[in-house]
Amino acid sequence: MEIKVRAWDKKNKRMLKPDAIWLKHQEISIEGCFYNNVILMLFTGLTDINGKEIYEGDIISSFYDKWIVSFGNGSFYLKNPITSSYMDLSSEIINWYDLEVVGNVWENPNLLKGGKNAEK
Repeated sequence: MEIKVRAWDKKNKRMLKPDAIWLKHQEISIEGCFYNNVILMLFTGLTDINGKEIYEGDIISSFYDKWIVSFGNGSFYLKNPITSSYMDLSSEIINWYDLEVVGNVWENPNLLKGGKNAEK
C-alpha cells in the first residue's frame, strides 16, 4: 500500500496535499512553504464506488446513513456519528453498501447533521 496523507490547515481552513512531512516538528511542506498548524489524515488504501480515494476524516454515504472514516487500533473503520455504531472498512463493505465519499469532517461538517436526511 502506498502511504499518502492529506492535511487540514486549521489556520486557513483548507485541505492540503503535502509533498514532505516532518513528524518530529509536526510540520508539512508544500512546494517549499511550511505549515505546522495542521491535522494529518491517512489514506486508507481504498477507493469508493466511484474510484475516489478514501482518507481518514472522510464522510461516507451509504443508501441508509452517513459514516466517518476513522483510524484506531491499527485499522480503519467507519463510525456512525448519530448512533456511535462501528463497522470495519474494507473493499467488500464498500461494494456491499455502495459507499461513496461525499465530503469530509473539516470542509463539510453540515453533512453530518440530521443523519440520513442531511444533504448529500
